[in-house]
Amino acid sequence: MNRIVSIALQTIGILGFNILYFNVFDDLSASRWVCWGYIHLTYALVVASVFSVKAVPNGHVYAYPKIAVASIYFIIALIVGAIMMIINCDSPVVPLVVFLIFTGIYLKLYLVLMATESSSIANEKRDKRYVRFVKLNAERLSAIRDNMGSAEGKKIIERAYDAIRGAEVTSVPAVAQIEVDIESQIDRIADLSGSSDMETLRSTVGRFVDLVRRRDAEIRLSK
Repeated sequence: MNRIVSIALQTIGILGFNILYFNVFDDLSASRWVCWGYIHLTYALVVASVFSVKAVPNGHVYAYPKIAVASIYFIIALIVGAIMMIINCDSPVVPLVVFLIFTGIYLKLYLVLMATESSSIANEKRDKRYVRFVKLNAERLSAIRDNMGSAEGKKIIERAYDAIRGAEVTSVPAVAQIEVDIESQIDRIADLSGSSDMETLRSTVGRFVDLVRRRDAEIRLSK
Protein backbone atom coordinates (compact mmCIF):
# COMPACT_ATOMS: atom_id res chain seq x y z
CA MET A 1 0.00 0.00 0.00
CA ASN A 2 2.82 2.44 0.85
CA ARG A 3 4.39 1.77 -2.56
CA ILE A 4 1.09 2.54 -4.30
CA VAL A 5 0.66 5.77 -2.34
CA SER A 6 4.24 6.83 -3.06
CA ILE A 7 3.95 6.20 -6.80
CA ALA A 8 0.51 7.87 -6.90
CA LEU A 9 1.88 11.05 -5.32
CA GLN A 10 4.83 11.17 -7.71
CA THR A 11 2.52 10.46 -10.68
CA ILE A 12 0.22 13.33 -9.72
CA GLY A 13 3.27 15.59 -9.69
CA ILE A 14 4.50 14.48 -13.11
CA LEU A 15 1.00 14.72 -14.65
CA GLY A 16 0.56 18.22 -13.26
CA PHE A 17 3.94 19.18 -14.65
CA ASN A 18 3.06 17.89 -18.13
CA ILE A 19 -0.25 19.75 -18.14
CA LEU A 20 1.53 22.99 -17.33
CA TYR A 21 4.38 22.28 -19.74
CA PHE A 22 2.21 21.75 -22.80
CA ASN A 23 -0.29 24.49 -21.97
CA VAL A 24 1.93 27.27 -20.64
CA PHE A 25 4.95 27.21 -22.96
CA ASP A 26 4.46 28.07 -26.62
CA ASP A 27 8.15 27.82 -27.52
CA LEU A 28 9.24 24.23 -26.82
CA SER A 29 12.93 24.93 -27.29
CA ALA A 30 15.78 22.40 -27.06
CA SER A 31 16.71 23.56 -23.54
CA ARG A 32 13.10 23.11 -22.39
CA TRP A 33 12.98 19.62 -23.88
CA VAL A 34 16.20 18.77 -22.03
CA CYS A 35 14.53 19.86 -18.78
CA TRP A 36 11.38 17.91 -19.64
CA GLY A 37 13.35 14.73 -20.37
CA TYR A 38 15.48 15.06 -17.27
CA ILE A 39 12.48 15.47 -14.99
CA HIS A 40 10.87 12.34 -16.46
CA LEU A 41 14.12 10.44 -15.99
CA THR A 42 14.21 11.30 -12.29
CA TYR A 43 10.54 10.26 -12.03
CA ALA A 44 11.46 6.86 -13.55
CA LEU A 45 14.19 6.50 -10.89
CA VAL A 46 11.59 7.04 -8.15
CA VAL A 47 9.36 4.32 -9.64
CA ALA A 48 12.36 1.96 -9.93
CA SER A 49 13.37 2.58 -6.31
CA VAL A 50 9.81 1.87 -5.12
CA PHE A 51 9.69 -1.44 -6.97
CA SER A 52 13.11 -2.40 -5.63
CA VAL A 53 11.45 -3.25 -2.30
CA LYS A 54 10.97 -6.88 -3.36
CA ALA A 55 14.32 -7.16 -5.17
CA VAL A 56 16.25 -8.29 -2.08
CA PRO A 57 15.47 -9.95 1.27
CA ASN A 58 14.20 -7.38 3.79
CA GLY A 59 13.80 -4.98 0.88
CA HIS A 60 11.32 -2.93 2.90
CA VAL A 61 14.27 -1.93 5.12
CA TYR A 62 16.82 -1.22 2.39
CA ALA A 63 14.54 0.36 -0.21
CA TYR A 64 13.21 3.27 1.83
CA PRO A 65 16.49 5.21 1.97
CA LYS A 66 16.77 4.77 -1.82
CA ILE A 67 13.15 5.89 -2.26
CA ALA A 68 13.81 8.95 -0.08
CA VAL A 69 16.95 9.91 -2.03
CA ALA A 70 15.24 9.34 -5.40
CA SER A 71 12.18 11.36 -4.31
CA ILE A 72 14.32 14.29 -3.15
CA TYR A 73 16.26 14.08 -6.41
CA PHE A 74 12.98 14.16 -8.36
CA ILE A 75 11.65 17.17 -6.42
CA ILE A 76 14.90 19.07 -6.92
CA ALA A 77 14.88 18.22 -10.64
CA LEU A 78 11.24 19.36 -10.87
CA ILE A 79 11.93 22.71 -9.19
CA VAL A 80 15.23 23.42 -10.97
CA GLY A 81 13.82 22.17 -14.28
CA ALA A 82 10.78 24.45 -13.98
CA ILE A 83 12.98 27.46 -13.23
CA MET A 84 15.23 26.71 -16.20
CA MET A 85 12.20 26.29 -18.44
CA ILE A 86 11.03 29.76 -17.43
CA ILE A 87 14.52 31.16 -18.11
CA ASN A 88 14.60 29.24 -21.43
CA CYS A 89 18.33 29.27 -22.13
CA ASP A 90 19.39 29.74 -25.74
CA SER A 91 21.52 26.61 -25.62
CA PRO A 92 20.65 23.23 -24.06
CA VAL A 93 24.24 23.01 -22.78
CA VAL A 94 23.47 25.05 -19.65
CA PRO A 95 20.67 22.82 -18.34
CA LEU A 96 22.69 19.74 -19.34
CA VAL A 97 25.65 20.87 -17.23
CA VAL A 98 23.41 21.73 -14.26
CA PHE A 99 21.62 18.39 -14.43
CA LEU A 100 24.88 16.47 -14.79
CA ILE A 101 26.11 18.03 -11.54
CA PHE A 102 22.92 16.97 -9.74
CA THR A 103 23.21 13.51 -11.30
CA GLY A 104 26.76 13.12 -10.01
CA ILE A 105 25.65 13.99 -6.48
CA TYR A 106 22.71 11.56 -6.71
CA LEU A 107 24.86 8.73 -8.04
CA LYS A 108 27.38 9.21 -5.23
CA LEU A 109 24.63 8.99 -2.60
CA TYR A 110 23.02 6.02 -4.37
CA LEU A 111 26.31 4.11 -4.55
CA VAL A 112 26.85 4.66 -0.83
CA LEU A 113 23.37 3.27 -0.14
CA MET A 114 24.00 0.28 -2.42
CA ALA A 115 27.32 -0.47 -0.69
CA THR A 116 25.62 -0.29 2.71
CA GLU A 117 22.83 -2.54 1.48
CA SER A 118 25.26 -5.15 0.10
CA SER A 119 27.26 -5.14 3.33
CA SER A 120 24.12 -5.50 5.47
CA ILE A 121 22.77 -8.37 3.35
CA ALA A 122 26.13 -10.18 3.55
CA ASN A 123 26.15 -9.73 7.34
CA GLU A 124 22.58 -11.06 7.61
CA LYS A 125 23.46 -14.16 5.58
CA ARG A 126 26.54 -14.74 7.73
CA ASP A 127 24.57 -14.35 10.96
CA LYS A 128 21.90 -16.78 9.73
CA ARG A 129 24.61 -19.31 8.94
CA TYR A 130 26.07 -18.94 12.43
CA VAL A 131 22.64 -19.27 14.08
CA ARG A 132 22.03 -22.39 12.01
CA PHE A 133 25.24 -23.95 13.36
CA VAL A 134 24.03 -23.65 16.95
CA LYS A 135 20.43 -24.60 16.13
CA LEU A 136 21.23 -27.70 14.07
CA ASN A 137 23.74 -29.05 16.57
CA ALA A 138 21.33 -28.45 19.44
CA GLU A 139 18.65 -30.34 17.51
CA ARG A 140 21.06 -33.24 16.89
CA LEU A 141 21.89 -33.52 20.59
CA SER A 142 18.21 -33.25 21.51
CA ALA A 143 17.41 -36.17 19.22
CA ILE A 144 20.32 -38.24 20.60
CA ARG A 145 19.18 -37.52 24.17
CA ASP A 146 15.57 -38.45 23.45
CA ASN A 147 16.65 -41.76 21.90
CA MET A 148 18.92 -42.60 24.83
CA GLY A 149 17.68 -45.62 26.72
CA SER A 150 19.02 -44.94 30.22
CA ALA A 151 18.14 -42.05 32.49
CA GLU A 152 21.81 -41.62 33.37
CA GLY A 153 22.75 -41.33 29.69
CA LYS A 154 20.00 -38.78 29.10
CA LYS A 155 21.33 -36.68 31.98
CA ILE A 156 24.88 -36.81 30.63
CA ILE A 157 23.82 -35.78 27.12
CA GLU A 158 21.59 -33.08 28.60
CA ARG A 159 24.77 -31.34 29.74
CA ALA A 160 26.06 -31.25 26.15
CA TYR A 161 22.68 -30.03 24.91
CA ASP A 162 22.60 -27.18 27.45
CA ALA A 163 26.14 -26.16 26.47
CA ILE A 164 25.45 -25.86 22.73
CA ARG A 165 22.01 -24.34 23.20
CA GLY A 166 23.56 -21.49 25.20
CA ALA A 167 26.53 -21.05 22.85
CA GLU A 168 27.36 -17.80 21.06
CA VAL A 169 25.22 -17.50 17.91
CA THR A 170 27.80 -15.27 16.25
CA SER A 171 31.11 -16.64 15.04
CA VAL A 172 34.54 -15.70 13.73
CA PRO A 173 36.92 -17.40 11.26
CA ALA A 174 39.33 -18.21 14.12
CA VAL A 175 36.92 -20.79 15.58
CA ALA A 176 36.25 -22.66 12.33
CA GLN A 177 38.37 -25.65 13.36
CA ILE A 178 36.80 -25.71 16.83
CA GLU A 179 33.36 -25.86 15.21
CA VAL A 180 34.49 -28.80 13.10
CA ASP A 181 35.71 -30.52 16.29
CA ILE A 182 32.39 -29.79 18.00
CA GLU A 183 30.49 -31.52 15.21
CA SER A 184 32.91 -34.46 15.34
CA GLN A 185 32.30 -34.80 19.07
CA ILE A 186 28.55 -34.91 18.45
CA ASP A 187 29.15 -37.81 16.05
CA ARG A 188 31.15 -39.50 18.80
CA ILE A 189 28.37 -38.89 21.34
CA ALA A 190 25.84 -40.38 18.88
CA ASP A 191 28.01 -43.50 18.52
CA LEU A 192 28.31 -43.88 22.32
CA SER A 193 24.59 -43.37 22.93
CA GLY A 194 23.99 -46.94 21.88
CA SER A 195 26.42 -48.42 24.39
CA SER A 196 26.36 -48.84 28.15
CA ASP A 197 29.78 -47.24 28.67
CA MET A 198 28.66 -44.21 30.68
CA GLU A 199 32.17 -43.23 31.71
CA THR A 200 33.36 -42.87 28.11
CA LEU A 201 30.16 -41.00 27.26
CA ARG A 202 30.70 -38.68 30.23
CA SER A 203 34.31 -37.93 29.26
CA THR A 204 33.30 -37.35 25.63
CA VAL A 205 30.57 -34.93 26.70
CA GLY A 206 33.14 -33.23 28.94
CA ARG A 207 35.45 -32.68 25.94
CA PHE A 208 32.46 -31.42 23.96
CA VAL A 209 31.55 -28.87 26.64
CA ASP A 210 35.19 -27.73 26.81
CA LEU A 211 35.18 -27.18 23.03
CA VAL A 212 32.00 -25.13 23.23
CA ARG A 213 33.48 -23.01 26.00
CA ARG A 214 36.71 -22.51 24.03
CA ARG A 215 34.69 -21.44 21.00
CA ASP A 216 32.68 -18.94 23.05
CA ALA A 217 35.82 -17.56 24.69
CA GLU A 218 37.55 -17.05 21.33
CA ILE A 219 34.47 -15.28 19.95
CA ARG A 220 34.23 -12.96 22.97
CA LEU A 221 37.93 -12.10 22.75
CA SER A 222 37.56 -11.16 19.07
CA LYS A 223 34.78 -8.63 19.74
